[in-house]
Amino acid sequence: MERKEIYEKIKQAISSVLRREVDFTGITEDTDIIESLNLNSIVAIELVVRMETLFDIEIDDEDLSTDLFRTLKNIADYIEEKRALANE
Repeated sequence: MERKEIYEKIKQAISSVLRREVDFTGITEDTDIIESLNLNSIVAIELVVRMETLFDIEIDDEDLSTDLFRTLKNIADYIEEKRALANE
């Protein structure tokens, strides 16, 4: 799966858990999405479940932190890492 596709799926998942269409114009891979999209802990939990389902990964409890969900880049990096480990 290409990086662009990962970003698109992440964006779709965020819109889905926020239950609204999110305008990602101006949001780069390094934008603090927790602050800019007002993500809270409940949304983060829903996002974890959605990411696990969408990307067929398991997010380890010890990896859960606000830093993981702070930017699109952080999320995409984590997903790519988990998928690579699963394919070894």
